[in-house]
Amino acid sequence: MAANGGHTRAQYRLGQAYIVGRGVDAQPAWGMRWIGKAADAGHPDALFAMGVARSEGVGMPSDRDFAWIWMRRAELAGRPDATVIRRGIGDRIPTLQWHRVAKLVVMGVGETDADMEADSLYDAPTVRFVQFALRRLGFRPGQVDGVKGARTARTIARYRRDNDLPEDDAITPALLDRLRDALYGPDGVETRPAATS
Repeated sequence: MAANGGHTRAQYRLGQAYIVGRGVDAQPAWGMRWIGKAADAGHPDALFAMGVARSEGVGMPSDRDFAWIWMRRAELAGRPDATVIRRGIGDRIPTLQWHRVAKLVVMGVGETDADMEADSLYDAPTVRFVQFALRRLGFRPGQVDGVKGARTARTIARYRRDNDLPEDDAITPALLDRLRDALYGPDGVETRPAATS
């Protein structure tokens, strides 16, 4: 309840529980959604966890540039240990365009546009989860960046059509449940069903 209410420490803790399977079935991608919510709100430990996840590919694809950005944000939020990790990733500005990196690091808006509503199902962590799940299921939504662009929207519509959901690009609780079930199965064990891309 606290996590759903926007309490960042609760979101971070719930995310950790899903990643390791503490009290719930282990669902790393769903856990990173919760950690992402706390990170987008500036929680230092969640920012650090996002950097580690992006570096090592935990619950989302490995991406050096985004790992660097999240670690830099963790540094700015007061996690001095993030400096060592960030330098291990690389001490240069990532290959992403400079203005985008500056926006992500300095403004702290995560991997999405600042005008996304934090409490909607279109927040960056939820979109990242959808993108990651679709990729794992064999679809091609584009980069796992938390931005619901045209390619991601088309892929959502295709997945919904193929799974007997209304054919639109809406992110709904039913879609999230369907993706979680497809990723983790009824017994909570991660699966990789085949899908047409």
